[in-house]
Amino acid sequence: MKNTIELTPREFEVKELILQGYTNKEIAKELFVSVHTAKSHVCSVINKLEVKNRFGIFIKEIENLKLKNRSVNNLKVIMKGANNDNK
Repeated sequence: MKNTIELTPREFEVKELILQGYTNKEIAKELFVSVHTAKSHVCSVINKLEVKNRFGIFIKEIENLKLKNRSVNNLKVIMKGANNDNK
């Protein structure tokens, strides 16, 4: 599994629209592209995120948010310990 996932700016836009519940037709309309092009972008996002479908994109986003939250909490603990060490 890849450590970093490189989405193009357009793919990132599409991912955000998917997370907002947009259909392919709505994505096409929002981005001023054909439905075929929107589907192509959606497939590219799904492939790069290594998920099977749109639902997988939601799961991946939740996992990423949990990791970010855990990292922030760990940093807070480290900072708190560093502050206590200085007293």
